[in-house]
Amino acid sequence: MIQNQSLAARFQELTDSERMFRELYFAKKEPDQLRRYLASLPQERQKPVRDWLQAEKGVILSELTENLAEFDFSDNVIVTRHARYTPAFVHKHTFFEIVCVLEGNCVNRIGDTCLSMSDGDLCMISPGVYHALQETEGSHIFNILIKHYSLMETLSNFLLQKNALAGFFIQSLYMKNTKHYLSFHTKGDREIQHLLEALILEEVSAEERSRDEQHSALKEAYLNALLNLLARSHTEAAECEGISVANSRLIFEIQKYLTSNLQTATLQSLAEHFNYSPSYLSRLIQQSAGTNFSKILRRIKINKACSLLSNTDLNVNEIGEQTGYRCQRQFNRAFQDVIHMTPSEYRKQHRLLLL
Repeated sequence: MIQNQSLAARFQELTDSERMFRELYFAKKEPDQLRRYLASLPQERQKPVRDWLQAEKGVILSELTENLAEFDFSDNVIVTRHARYTPAFVHKHTFFEIVCVLEGNCVNRIGDTCLSMSDGDLCMISPGVYHALQETEGSHIFNILIKHYSLMETLSNFLLQKNALAGFFIQSLYMKNTKHYLSFHTKGDREIQHLLEALILEEVSAEERSRDEQHSALKEAYLNALLNLLARSHTEAAECEGISVANSRLIFEIQKYLTSNLQTATLQSLAEHFNYSPSYLSRLIQQSAGTNFSKILRRIKINKACSLLSNTDLNVNEIGEQTGYRCQRQFNRAFQDVIHMTPSEYRKQHRLLLL
């Protein structure tokens, strides 16, 4: 149950979208009723509703990115409310998601796993994992969304820790055979609930007033505090696939060095930093991450480039140089291989969200 009365009062009434989803929710209970409902819709609404029904069956698979207009990803961390009665459409996304059940119940289908969630449950979902959320009537569910390419900046100190939660984030970013989810049961933990509600309230309050320069910093501080409390008190009871903390720690230390030396880093310089031979370090990276040094370095360079494209006015040539690409053509090709659009296209899409 939501403890903060100011927060609870904001979500008593259904929004226009929720009323529309509610009509569909009850119409789906009987085939004849659904046919009549679809026939009664204006022509322009029929296709979106039919698409939702197809997506709910998994016939249409959606991919959500940081560049979609419905997500204001001008901050590294955003909080959205899961609209009540939303169809359980199958989708994946390029960002991290934390599903938070403040009140009620839902079934979170993640890949082949059906995860039952109730009051106080939180579930971290990796980028690129297909999932769908089926809630029960009257639930209050929120999603914390975290930019994948700025994760190291947002959670820099937390990711240095040796625990399963930090390991989950590192493996999701840089290692193959990514763990799909990590779920926590925190019902009765008042500190966790207080932090969650403070984070949500900070987000919704900003929608009603002009954002100040503390808004983004506060959300990141609340998130870091929340993750630290989860790591301290709830990791032993967490539901997850196996996570290798030792391997994740090594990959994080490698990532930290490469980030600080993007323009000059090589396998040789990295090996010297860790006092390994290049051949041994190469094998160690392959065993730990399931990928090679070059691919990890490229991923880190492109993550940094995304951040610079989104948050600075540097031109594309300068960003290529700052991320270690002396040839503009090489930078463009590497960026397209990872992000599937040119740096200019990425900047244009993201800047539209900031205007």
